[in-house]
Amino acid sequence: MSQQYPHVKAQQARSVRHGAVLVVLAVAAGWGIARHERLFGGYRAPAGPAHASTTAPAAGRASRRQARALPPPGEFQKQSAIILGAVELVPYNPQVFVDIVAAAHRSVPIIALVASRQQVARGAELLRNHGLPPSAVRFVAMPVDTAWIRDYGPVFIRRSDGKVSAINAEYSRVGAEIKPRPADDHVPELLAKSLGLPVVPLPLDFDGGNLLTNGEGLCVSTTALITANSDGDHDQAKKKIARLLSETLGMRSWLYFKPLEGEASGHADMFVAFVAPDVVVVGRCDPATDPVNARNLDRAAELLAQVQTSRGQMQVHRIPMPPPAGGFWRTYTNVIFANGTLLMPIFHDVDPAIQEEAITLYARLLPGWKIVGIQADGLVQKMGLLHCVALNVPDYVKLPKFPSVQVVVPASQPLTGTPGPVVLPGPDAEDWLRG
Repeated sequence: MSQQYPHVKAQQARSVRHGAVLVVLAVAAGWGIARHERLFGGYRAPAGPAHASTTAPAAGRASRRQARALPPPGEFQKQSAIILGAVELVPYNPQVFVDIVAAAHRSVPIIALVASRQQVARGAELLRNHGLPPSAVRFVAMPVDTAWIRDYGPVFIRRSDGKVSAINAEYSRVGAEIKPRPADDHVPELLAKSLGLPVVPLPLDFDGGNLLTNGEGLCVSTTALITANSDGDHDQAKKKIARLLSETLGMRSWLYFKPLEGEASGHADMFVAFVAPDVVVVGRCDPATDPVNARNLDRAAELLAQVQTSRGQMQVHRIPMPPPAGGFWRTYTNVIFANGTLLMPIFHDVDPAIQEEAITLYARLLPGWKIVGIQADGLVQKMGLLHCVALNVPDYVKLPKFPSVQVVVPASQPLTGTPGPVVLPGPDAEDWLRG
């Protein structure tokens, strides 16, 4: 029986129409599906031949002597915590919540973001009923609209002077078909307060699920990132994006592709997952059933294979993608990395041989890791998957000693829920009641 959800993840992504005018750096075969921008301290290399060798201007070199943003680590690297968007998992997908916690809590601390006192009580009850210790999850309650913490959550950046900050990008502009999500847009500031970090605003409209990195300064997105930041002039939008990715996020190069045709979010995490600085997994569609997306995915894989990393040329491995069912998209790249444990979505109506192929691939690419399948059919119906509801906190973010239940509430947005006592397990119940 299908669940009814208050929030659908995203509207149908608008795509950028590609043509010669959008070619900044030449693309192999001139096909125009993707580009590779080289970033140098806010400077974008001028147009030139593919694989052109370029250097930053003298001013760019001088600026490097000042503290600058360093590239964020890959999700496959060591983490201090995972923030779980539990606001809709607890009431609508409790089994997914329990399965994620059960699979990951021994590998990495889990912070569950909820929106009410009732949700904290219900989350604690779920842990207790499934034999999970109260210490498996730290609940943080604050005003929040949706579960998609990956998209609206902060990016944690370390600078060359060692200082760490929470980057707060714009998120409120989500399209005419869906109302703005003001509570989600304030989450980065509230989480930063909870973690004791300063906030750096980023005047760029992007979702975290559409910006993936290999940990060495390469980031990938779809053209939906350009569309979201363009008022019609895609060239100017690309210049702005390239500058901000470099200056604020420490990125060194940017590769972007067409999104999956017909898929609602338009995000890169629906078909790409880095498992090492020089290893990436890319979805594969059956050309007999979906020739357009099969061609687009093949092209994305070809372009990624041309990238040079510190370890040599990028290794690209293909992973099967089940066909959409009833308009809902399934994928095996929308995963959660949890310090030696990989959580991969699985689906009840997909050929087990296909899922076994996906699990086997990850086991081969991540030797020593535990690969856990999480039944994710309920999330699919909401147009999201595992990666969408989880945010990785890098190892250089040191968690403060806050209680197992914490309330972070701005005066302008009172926390929902019936006031009064809430019975919680563990020694920190009084901290919650005082909150």
